[in-house]
Amino acid sequence: MLRPGARILALCAVAVSMTGCLLIFEDGGFQSISFHFALDRDIPPGEVLEAEVLVHHVPIALRRNFAQLSGMLMAPEGEELPSQIELIVLTESDTGRRIERVRKTVTVREDGGFKESQRLRRDIPAGATQTITIEPDGVAVPSGTKVWLCLDVVETRGALADLVDCSVASMSPAETVVVEVVDDAFRPPQVQIEPGQRVRWVFAGLDTNHTVTSTDSTLFDSGFIFRSPGDFFELTFGPEFAGQRVDYHCRSHRAFQMIGAVEVGPGV
Repeated sequence: MLRPGARILALCAVAVSMTGCLLIFEDGGFQSISFHFALDRDIPPGEVLEAEVLVHHVPIALRRNFAQLSGMLMAPEGEELPSQIELIVLTESDTGRRIERVRKTVTVREDGGFKESQRLRRDIPAGATQTITIEPDGVAVPSGTKVWLCLDVVETRGALADLVDCSVASMSPAETVVVEVVDDAFRPPQVQIEPGQRVRWVFAGLDTNHTVTSTDSTLFDSGFIFRSPGDFFELTFGPEFAGQRVDYHCRSHRAFQMIGAVEVGPGV
């Protein structure tokens, strides 16, 4: 969750018609990675779906932490999904040296959700990349399937129980308030949420020269991540924001009044 006074940087990668963000506190503390994309072709057994995630330039201390990789596959109506997938998370240095490789066989539930946890044994050096690979077993993942992927890191095994996996998040729209990023405005420009809810800014325009930047720039700045319709930037506003109003703007179009606000809870 976002905490007041923590500067957040968002670094995103685009591959296989997908987008996502890696959120890292400026002091090197890890928060989460979230991806959402739709497949533009079948991924048959024996072939892999690969997403490269860029890690922030500062080293990240992860040794002895615990990670949960969760996801959700939503196939087009009438299409079948594989009952198992192979998940591989490969971490490499900026010179291509392998730092850690985690491989798991994961069961896909009937609702399309899956999750797996792992104790981390390596820190991530500056400039490293992580690649998340999904390989279907037995049945192809069909074209048009919507995919959610979330990677969360916590300090203790017990804290894993408090994480909301991607399958729950993707099926709980009431917990996420959507704001569209169009060519000259945020739509709606102002939203009211309860503490603990997420706000997702979804690109729905043509001009890609947009950011979502808090007026108090120490809070968050999405960077220029919007490349195609459906790309998004998402934040959870925790109970520490109750009663606050968080103003934000587009860095490129602030002079044109491309501004917005998130009001959190009562008493604003």
